[in-house]
Amino acid sequence: MARASTSGVRGLFRSGKRWQIDLRWREPGTGEARRYRENLPAGVSAAAAKSRAREILDAALAGGFDPRKAKPGRWKRLSPNTPSGASRIGRRRRSRGRRRVRACYQASVIAGWTK
Repeated sequence: MARASTSGVRGLFRSGKRWQIDLRWREPGTGEARRYRENLPAGVSAAAAKSRAREILDAALAGGFDPRKAKPGRWKRLSPNTPSGASRIGRRRRSRGRRRVRACYQASVIAGWTK
């Protein structure tokens, strides 16, 4: 008997740090047993993994889905070295704090509170 999916989507489970899709079904028209497996890259969010698994599940249960011709999902991965990565976010936060301190200092000088 198949084990229940803890992710809430049939055929999707987590193995270590990666999501995996292992879907087994019977073709609606012929009754032929079919199987589709896909290992998702590390770092894929749970929402993206569930979305991909639901895509595959819907196509399989509708009929006519060929696992050999299935296109792999496109996964955008951000590196800390890219301009939109985590290091850039940290730099923006630091510079925003510096600007705020500088603006407060300039305002105090203009107001005559500081020499």
